Amino acid sequence: METVENMNELEEFICGKFLGSGIARRAYVFRPDKDLVVKVAEDRGGQSHNLVEWKIWEELKDCKEESKWLAPVIDVSDSGKYLIMKRAEMGRKEDYPEMVPRFFTDLKYQNYGFIGKQLVCVDYANFIITGGFKFGLKKADWWE
Repeated sequence: METVENMNELEEFICGKFLGSGIARRAYVFRPDKDLVVKVAEDRGGQSHNLVEWKIWEELKDCKEESKWLAPVIDVSDSGKYLIMKRAEMGRKEDYPEMVPRFFTDLKYQNYGFIGKQLVCVDYANFIITGGFKFGLKKADWWE
């Protein structure tokens, strides 16, 4: 039981304000640096999502035109339980662009935000990438 108590203590130590949750992860302001978020996996599916986001970021981070659309991943724990990402602020619906990268597949407002004036995806674990990334832009069909 001490391990569970230690994990709860760790999460309380690193997790600031609760930002939201999805199917398998919870997101918090990263207490040591408020410009970052920490995503905490709820289960193995969440761990997989964290690891996939890390992998996508690692593959695209040096591609300037593509990576500018993604919230940068700073680090991920070995198991994928924790992922640290640059924090984006949600914008007003009218601020979201009409054109977005073709590889954006889930255009739900809450999956996107702004770092400065740049729109970025903050949840890209579910990108459909089996056929490779399709670069270029497409008309956005935003939804709630």
